[in-house]
Amino acid sequence: GWANESGQSRADTGTLLRARWHACAWRESTSPGTASLLIAANDDAARLIDAVVEASNEGRSLALTGHGSKSFLYAPTGDSVLRTVDHRGIEEYRPDELVVTARAGTPLRELEQVVTEQNQIFPPDSPQFGLEGTVGGAVAAAISSPAHPWYGGIRDSLLGTQLVNGVGDCLNFGGKVIKNVAGYDVSRLLAGSCGTLGLVLSATFKLLPRPETTRTVSRECTPLDAHEVVSTLNRTPGTLTCTCFHEETLVLRFSGSSRAVDHDIERLDDFEEVEDGESFWTRLRDHRLPFFFGDDPLWCLLLKRGSYIECESNTEYLTEWNGTRVWIRNRDDLRRYRAQAVSVIPFHYIDESQVPASKYIVRLKRAFDPKNVFNPGLTR
Repeated sequence: GWANESGQSRADTGTLLRARWHACAWRESTSPGTASLLIAANDDAARLIDAVVEASNEGRSLALTGHGSKSFLYAPTGDSVLRTVDHRGIEEYRPDELVVTARAGTPLRELEQVVTEQNQIFPPDSPQFGLEGTVGGAVAAAISSPAHPWYGGIRDSLLGTQLVNGVGDCLNFGGKVIKNVAGYDVSRLLAGSCGTLGLVLSATFKLLPRPETTRTVSRECTPLDAHEVVSTLNRTPGTLTCTCFHEETLVLRFSGSSRAVDHDIERLDDFEEVEDGESFWTRLRDHRLPFFFGDDPLWCLLLKRGSYIECESNTEYLTEWNGTRVWIRNRDDLRRYRAQAVSVIPFHYIDESQVPASKYIVRLKRAFDPKNVFNPGLTR
């Protein structure tokens, strides 16, 4: 099987299900000078594994879901729904190692709260649509935040996963340390798989220290001026960590040491401080800005680094990622923009026929889920 070929061993399911974590207890780790924080968690692994085994034996399919906050992106189909929201909590957190392990049903807001208390951040900063969102959903969807070019996405932070495959075997991939190169990097393969390869029980992520200072500034300007400002900032190393251009306004976020952030902002002309700037970026991440309201089709265009796209005057759009991620609300044909984009993604309120999966995706599906138990309608 995949686990044996990749140098990964199968977990002892019985031992796994008997394990329990003690609430808020500190214990000494095997490495001198480090400690691990174990936080109260609800273990629902036995029920989830039993449900998969039963479905596999009976030839039924399962629609995997957490809170369902991303159901507008893809609608899992199956003979019955299997929810992970009761399998939640932080299994292990090593602040001095910048590593955390959380169960699939753990709300992202709870994960963020835990690491914030240790003055650290969860780098992917995955969207929480409808103020919901779980760790498992973040891995399955792999949607990136406005800070992706600087902090990376879920795939970049993922160190290891615990997975239930389509026949009910519990497998461990990756590890709980940053320096881990054993076997195939199956954990990162799961990012963006929409739950089609298996049921993620838990995931381990690397974290980052919280920046000393974060400031947000804005200025009214033309699209071309905005492109030139951002291009100039990116020619030299600096503290820029987010960009957004919409309705003739360029918004920038700088994060780092106070001295470095102040220096970078002083280089700018006519920019004003934005009060409660972090709230702006959170609303942008979760699509709670007015631009994202309404039922017009929402497209996501990904451009090459350094590219500049000029939208028509009657096109409503918003750009992020130094201008390389462009959100467009348009009911018309996007062929004009497709020629300039690396990828065009129908994101919301768009009825397009499903693109057949590549032969590699099909082979992976057969290896992990030979009976097509998980979210069968999403891979064909």
